[in-house]
Amino acid sequence: MGLRQALAGAVGLEPVALMTLGILVLLLTPFLRVVAVFFSFMLIEKDFRYTLVSMGVLMVLAASLVIPGIKH
Repeated sequence: MGLRQALAGAVGLEPVALMTLGILVLLLTPFLRVVAVFFSFMLIEKDFRYTLVSMGVLMVLAASLVIPGIKH
């Protein structure tokens, strides 16, 4: 189910669409938090070390979605 279908289905209160949007929100929560922390360290705190750590964590999170898991 695509994002447009999920949004349209959620307006119509379709259960599958609501579950799809719920899973999408759960997947995006860590990313948004790390992005917020990254900008906080970079713009407000001006702490280069923690900015790099946040960028590394963000790269690992992005790689976990792009690179498929290893099948045994």
